[in-house]
Amino acid sequence: MRNIARWAGVHIYRDADDIMFADRHFVAIHTGAEPATGELHLPRPSPVYDVFERQVVSPGTDTITLDVPPNSTRLYYLGDPAAFRAAVEG
Repeated sequence: MRNIARWAGVHIYRDADDIMFADRHFVAIHTGAEPATGELHLPRPSPVYDVFERQVVSPGTDTITLDVPPNSTRLYYLGDPAAFRAAVEG
């Protein structure tokens, strides 16, 4: 399915079988028994903020390196971290 999506021009975030959800502002990745390592390719350059760890992963990139342990979830916000923090902290 991934190759069909690639052929159709769909953005491929990873060449791995991790559970992922993505939209315009968020990318979530969940691991099973194996860790998620390697690269996560974003559809456009963007600041990347780890929502659960509350830290900036990158000030602006289209690729981040993953090191997600087994049975874990990461949620990344794609956009201005200060704007995100202001929205959630009210």
